[in-house]
Amino acid sequence: MGSRVPQNKTFFPVPSSCFLHKKMSIRKTITFVTGNKKKLEEVIQILSGGDRLPFDLENKALDLPELQGEPVDVSVAKCKLAAIEINGPVIVEDTSLCFNALNGLPDKAIMFSTAGSIGAGG
Repeated sequence: MGSRVPQNKTFFPVPSSCFLHKKMSIRKTITFVTGNKKKLEEVIQILSGGDRLPFDLENKALDLPELQGEPVDVSVAKCKLAAIEINGPVIVEDTSLCFNALNGLPDKAIMFSTAGSIGAGG
């Protein structure tokens, strides 16, 4: 017996273009937390090395708190706060100043130790 379409059923052939022959990938988006578009361009250039990134990178300005602590702890905490607010994966930037010869000073106290004392004239 051959494969026949039953007489009482309507048969609609499905074109082969409806089947996915290639593995489709959906590009993920990672948010770089900054309001500075030039920083975004710089990060894309650094991460890509001239090649296309395997994800989309966009920027968004968030007003995150100025956390104090060890640089790694501060970065992790800022990342977690930003990820909650964005509701997705993020990259954050944090800058700290540490002098190893002074046991890491003024790292945690940089805002307080230099505020008003140095001034614009240095």
